[in-house]
Amino acid sequence: MSRGVKEPECHKWVETEEQHNGEPTAGPSTPEERNVEPVAGPSGVSTHLKSNPPSPFERESLRTPARRSSADPPIAKRRRTDVQELDDAVKIFKGIQEDNNSSYKEIATSINNLSSSLASNQEMQTSNISQLVAVQQEANRLQAEANRLTKEAIDVQREQTRQIMALFAQFINDR
Repeated sequence: MSRGVKEPECHKWVETEEQHNGEPTAGPSTPEERNVEPVAGPSGVSTHLKSNPPSPFERESLRTPARRSSADPPIAKRRRTDVQELDDAVKIFKGIQEDNNSSYKEIATSINNLSSSLASNQEMQTSNISQLVAVQQEANRLQAEANRLTKEAIDVQREQTRQIMALFAQFINDR
């Protein structure tokens, strides 16, 4: 584009469509460009096709998309807006995905930390239980020893009581 010369909006749209679809432009697409005079019909609808049947070239032009007419830049603008909205939605979605991935990583890290902490606690509890079992076994051993010593003390006391009674009986008999 040269400086100071403004190109028509329809040309910009054709460039955009060519870049987007890779389709070349194909001649005139409006009745004025094809030298066909429109005739107003009911409700303002053009009836130029009824009074002037199109030539094969015009039929081909009628098949080309309407985007090449000067009335189409709003469609192009709408398409660009739609594409921009889709791009924005994709960016938002990717941002949400990144946030979710970050959250998933944080959750996984937290779960890993909790799992490690739980494993450590279980090891400590296992160690504590092992120590408690050892202490209980020692207490049981000591209780068994205390019971044995108590029985022995009772036996010694019975023997001493029997000896004292025997001496007392002998003393009484000797008197």
